[in-house]
Amino acid sequence: MNKRNNNPSKTSAIERGRRWYFIIGLVIVLFVVGFVTTEVALWRGTVCLEAREHSAAKRWLTPLTWLRPYSGEVEYQMARLARRERDFPAIEKHLRRALQLGWNSRDLQHEQQLTLAQAGRYQELSVSWSELFQTAGSDAPEVCRAFVDFSLARLEIQNAKETIKIWQLDYPDDPESYIQEARLGEVYLEWGVVVEKYEHVLQLQPNRTDIQFKLAFALSKLGKFEQALQILATLDQSETQNVLLMAECSHKLGELQAAELMLRDQLQRDPVELRIRKHLAEVLVAQSHFEEAEPFIKDVIAVRPEDHEARNIYARILQKLGNGEEAATHLQFVKEAAEAARRSQCKNNMKQIGLAIHNYHETHKSFPPLEVHPQSHISNCPSSGCTWGGRAGNWLTLILPFIDETPQYNLIDFSESWNGTPENNAAMRRPYTAYLCPSNPVGSGSLMQGNSHIVHYFAMSGAQENPNPGRGSWSFESMDWSANQSDRSRRGVFFHNSNTKFRDVTDGTSNTVFVAEARGYQPVNLNAGIADVQDGRGIKFATITTSTRKINSIFRWFGSGSFHTGGAQMLMGDGAVRFVSENVDANTWLILGSMADNQVVGEF
Repeated sequence: MNKRNNNPSKTSAIERGRRWYFIIGLVIVLFVVGFVTTEVALWRGTVCLEAREHSAAKRWLTPLTWLRPYSGEVEYQMARLARRERDFPAIEKHLRRALQLGWNSRDLQHEQQLTLAQAGRYQELSVSWSELFQTAGSDAPEVCRAFVDFSLARLEIQNAKETIKIWQLDYPDDPESYIQEARLGEVYLEWGVVVEKYEHVLQLQPNRTDIQFKLAFALSKLGKFEQALQILATLDQSETQNVLLMAECSHKLGELQAAELMLRDQLQRDPVELRIRKHLAEVLVAQSHFEEAEPFIKDVIAVRPEDHEARNIYARILQKLGNGEEAATHLQFVKEAAEAARRSQCKNNMKQIGLAIHNYHETHKSFPPLEVHPQSHISNCPSSGCTWGGRAGNWLTLILPFIDETPQYNLIDFSESWNGTPENNAAMRRPYTAYLCPSNPVGSGSLMQGNSHIVHYFAMSGAQENPNPGRGSWSFESMDWSANQSDRSRRGVFFHNSNTKFRDVTDGTSNTVFVAEARGYQPVNLNAGIADVQDGRGIKFATITTSTRKINSIFRWFGSGSFHTGGAQMLMGDGAVRFVSENVDANTWLILGSMADNQVVGEF
């Protein structure tokens, strides 16, 4: 006969034990499941990150920051994600946390270098660009974009273009590469290219309203105002930039009342926006509502007195209202502002030339020669008479690849003379924006004579005291400097067949002029509407000497000259552009023109 267990305490203990085993087992199962789940989430997040599926990666990785708060790998992957999204404060936070949690320092250092590159802090990079590209992996688009930004900052346009091509080959569905290509088109005002690239971006990402606006803007630049308006009509009508562009397109189409209505409605929504007031004043002027336009433009000038466009509108209003004296004051301001802008562009041109010269030296281990000539041609001069033949090679043609003119460079046959082939002749006659100062009135094809083309920046051949005014004093022997010139200490960086290197500039690059502005061969002919530039050779011959003659004097090619008031701009050997007063000390001026006379000039 079975005996019933009548010991309740023993039964209770067994039941408690079973419950504890169950709880412990459940905890273990939950822990294992949780661990496996978080591992899977981390794996999935990493895979998505490598596949550049950033939204999915964020969904997988973000919960792990609180599910696995002590994981260095989670913090590292979150830092990568933040960098891809250009969230730089978050990058710093996650990298610091990953370091504290003991994550691989090599990975963290690599991530830091990528961050510096993306942030544009190029000077702080401790690795080369080639190393960044070699180790980029799935970060290649970010490295490409950083290198494009780096190249554009240094005006190395060709490098930027080549990088974008490689980027598109490797990642054809990455819209950012086409956005960067459109950005280049905007710089060069190639609006047809810009439209094409933004349309391609919208095929990849149809809902990008920022790209839709940029496309509409590019279309307006091409004069396709109806198409631009169709796109703008689909965008947020409360955003000021959209309304302003819509009003501008309507204005260009002659729909002035529609433009006025848009601007007045937007002004009620955004009463402090000066761009609306300025454009509204312009639309009212177009309708001859001068008195109504006056208070709007006065509001703009009161806050932004430097706005020369607003001043110009106000001057037109004042003229129509019969206040010519005050209008003249504003027009003078507009004139001075326009010259300041032209002078700034001229300075940028010289900086671009300076970078090109330095990049040429980096590639060829020397600066380009003034001109390339057969040695016999130089040695027979002047006894047999000097002719201005030689080869097409000269410093301006040789640096063409470094100012984004590689196609023109490739057309030149350097074994022939400057006009020895149709391609050479065309290359010499082609306008090169980088070689033209907008302040110089001699800059259009209508001012070309014969085979000449205007060049406003001349290379520094050397310094000569009191040169004779005639051409003979600067024939081949004085441009050669290598054999027949007695005072070689006065030579500059560029002369015939020169092979100058940085080490040869013993006076220091910051104390030596490399390139200077020049008015041209015979600027006295400007009054006749022609400019005979360097005997019709255009960019074939470009040299200048320093002398005791004042800057901006008219004496053929002997000296520097510009159409800026009070002096001319000089490109120094270190890449800096200096404005040198026309009243500079004569001795200082001579010292600046030579590279190795053992005289260092101070402030000037």
